[in-house]
Amino acid sequence: MELEDRSEEATTPFEGIQDAQARPSEWIGFRKTGRIINLSYDKIAAILHSQVPRQHGFRPDFVVGIARGGILPASIVASNLRVPLYLIQVTRGSAPVSWTYAPGEVASSSARRPSALLVDDIASSGQTLLKAKAFLESAGMIVCTNTVFYDQRTALRPDIGSLALDYVRFPWERRENTPGSMQKKRAGSADAFHFLDEEDFFGFDLDGVFLDDVPAETYARQLEAALSMRDALQLLESSPRIALSMRKRAAIVTGRPQMDYDRTRQWLDRYGMHDIALYCRDHLRYGHDEAGAIASKIETINTLGISCFVESELRQAVMIARGVPSIDVVWWNSGVNPLRVSGHDFDVQSLASPS
Repeated sequence: MELEDRSEEATTPFEGIQDAQARPSEWIGFRKTGRIINLSYDKIAAILHSQVPRQHGFRPDFVVGIARGGILPASIVASNLRVPLYLIQVTRGSAPVSWTYAPGEVASSSARRPSALLVDDIASSGQTLLKAKAFLESAGMIVCTNTVFYDQRTALRPDIGSLALDYVRFPWERRENTPGSMQKKRAGSADAFHFLDEEDFFGFDLDGVFLDDVPAETYARQLEAALSMRDALQLLESSPRIALSMRKRAAIVTGRPQMDYDRTRQWLDRYGMHDIALYCRDHLRYGHDEAGAIASKIETINTLGISCFVESELRQAVMIARGVPSIDVVWWNSGVNPLRVSGHDFDVQSLASPS
């Protein structure tokens, strides 16, 4: 895997920080208190499908989606209801609302005031929804507001939507909360942040990606000998080649316990990866089994705001994708043909023959 920096000038969101794990609270750009709920596209579709009876009750003439977070939910809603879809662009602050895709003469040609179902992904502060609703009402429309979720502190509670008790991350936001993106928001303002400012942040498993895996039974037989054997392993020819300019946008997230941090750091430094951050498993909180490794990786991915994670073990890749469906998870497959994987739930009963 070649990671090429296509920007004209490489960004360095962690300027001067080489050992990120030693100073996590000072540099992690994305941090939310409480639980993070990562939503997959199919989960969002299921939530919107559950809202159909209430949407039908409003009898909308068309759906208006707020670009860009509301585009996909609005498209699903319009398809469910079989009504036209139009889009508006809402910029925070004093900038006016504008049509991205307008309904033309619908408002003026109808014998009654047209009904618009206004759709967005989430009402957090509620200001975007308020501004959009006022814009449509000023055009003579009857407006019903509809979001996938809303925050309990929102200034406008949508007519249709589900209360979010935890922090919700949508799949189209996977690049918004990476360290580089958060740095740009801090340097300017969240209101001025544009999708062109977004940056990927890559996470890599270690064993099986950069060096061979030592068999589990070897550790069980003689731990110190196994660790010494692992320390002596060479960098794999098939390992990802991470461009120097990209290394500030990458981290290694391993299931190795924190007690192995120093020797792991030394191995990485030996092979010229001193400028890539390393995160080990907190062995006081997570067990030494596969479940502990997976849970530790998921927590680190969420905390860092990783948008793409490369995992060597297929089962772990699937379980991580299930736990963080809002990001890309890639099974490394020994570097032969890396594959993006999905971890969506599957109902085994759906395989049963109808009675």
